[in-house]
Amino acid sequence: MPSMKSIHRLRTLRSLPKALSVEQVNQFDRDGVLLPVRGISVDQAHEYRSKIEEMETKKNMSGASLFTNGHLLYQWQHELATHPFITQIVEDLIGSSFYIWKCQLWIKEPKGGSFIGWHQDAAYWGLEPPDCVNVWMALTNVTEDHGPMDLYKGSHLEPLLPHEDLYEENNLLTRGQVIPTLQTSPGPDPERIVSAVLKPGEFSIHHLCTAHGGGPNVANDRRIGFNVTYAPMHVRSIREGGNYGQLVKGAWEDSSIIEDPVPHSDEPSQALLRAYEAKMDGMSRSIMHDADLTAFSEVSQKRVGKNVPNHVDETSMAAGNTSLASSLLKSTDS
Repeated sequence: MPSMKSIHRLRTLRSLPKALSVEQVNQFDRDGVLLPVRGISVDQAHEYRSKIEEMETKKNMSGASLFTNGHLLYQWQHELATHPFITQIVEDLIGSSFYIWKCQLWIKEPKGGSFIGWHQDAAYWGLEPPDCVNVWMALTNVTEDHGPMDLYKGSHLEPLLPHEDLYEENNLLTRGQVIPTLQTSPGPDPERIVSAVLKPGEFSIHHLCTAHGGGPNVANDRRIGFNVTYAPMHVRSIREGGNYGQLVKGAWEDSSIIEDPVPHSDEPSQALLRAYEAKMDGMSRSIMHDADLTAFSEVSQKRVGKNVPNHVDETSMAAGNTSLASSLLKSTDS
């Protein structure tokens, strides 16, 4: 259960901060979120966006599907997920020995109506204890019009809030999950909301138990966010299939985690593809272990053609479903 115990554990893992100030570390401990932080340059962010869109056009698929856990397949994505400007800040917050549990893109197409319901990742992911952080880096401008991520300050210090799985087609979350007390009237306390309004290359970082969500993108351009979940070495999945990780710093404490390989080019080998498929299948089973798979299958069909980039032919593919969704359907059909 999230509480001050998580922050106390993280404090025991830390040394004196190198990238953050003591005040910034204290702010993270108090609020469960820190932003904005500069990660890469604006030009570098534009380059990564170009890579994503070139692949989308080539494969005729949304980047949300193509690049979930792409840090196993593509050197550029691994290099971004392990960029020193990011990992030093992660180290300042969770200690010097940690791994990547998950990596993905969160994309909202312009004027598409897609949103992300208020939720807490710790309620679904099966990671114990939930002493992890999520980095969310903007690869495009993220203004108030782009449907920025809203985060609920201090929620990481409280018991997890009740969630409801609605399997709503415009909610980008796999189950369409929401926290009813935050999603409906009277809603969250506005004094506790911080919006992740970011320039390209800037990122926010939040605790796994921090409640967050975001409205639709009503701007004229895409909103692309690069999200990585980092876990200290004492964190494990309590569910079958969830114990995969890619080492970033330090060393493995035991052999309970299956170590994800590191790509050395942008042309994945058959060995990398097999490792990727195993991770995706395992993570799907872990995250969706108690889901209503019938409702999930039905809403997945409704999501086809939604939140699709203009340069992708929505009539010939199932964009809008995440790679996790596609992997789950594949594994349950076998």
